[in-house]
Amino acid sequence: MTRIQEKVKDIVEVRVHKSLRDFSADPAETVAGYYFTDGTSELMAKWLDKVASVQPDAGSAFALAGYRGVGKSHFLATLGALVSHPELRSRVLDPHVAAGAHRLTRRHYPVTYVRRGLHDTLLAEFSEALGQSLGIDCSQFNGANWYGADLFDDHGAVDRRADLRHHSQGN
Repeated sequence: MTRIQEKVKDIVEVRVHKSLRDFSADPAETVAGYYFTDGTSELMAKWLDKVASVQPDAGSAFALAGYRGVGKSHFLATLGALVSHPELRSRVLDPHVAAGAHRLTRRHYPVTYVRRGLHDTLLAEFSEALGQSLGIDCSQFNGANWYGADLFDDHGAVDRRADLRHHSQGN
């Protein structure tokens, strides 16, 4: 080994990396393959805390932006795996993220993955994905009125959102 290689090993940690093509195919592999940096550890713990604090009728929304290839999809898939698979939470090695994961109740939180390009509209794609994750028929929400007057009025969400909530609770 040359002197340069020895110096590089002092600075860089070389790890075996398994490339994942479909992050939702194997949630355990997705979590195991994610490397937390200081920044992503802080962000993941923050988002897990937000998920843990969600109450009925008081949800949260977040946006994740970044350059192509920085790991947005892997980050979101890891978040989804931790939220929807309680058995994976104990496998997280990063202490900050592990603490956030353990604050989640020991239950399965439903996660919906919307695949783009499968239908003509985002609404149709969302409706299908929601139906698959909740195990309900959401075809009634594919129409234009799902986003229009049937769902929202001047005071917030009405009838059809209540129907979705009713179905998602297993009723």
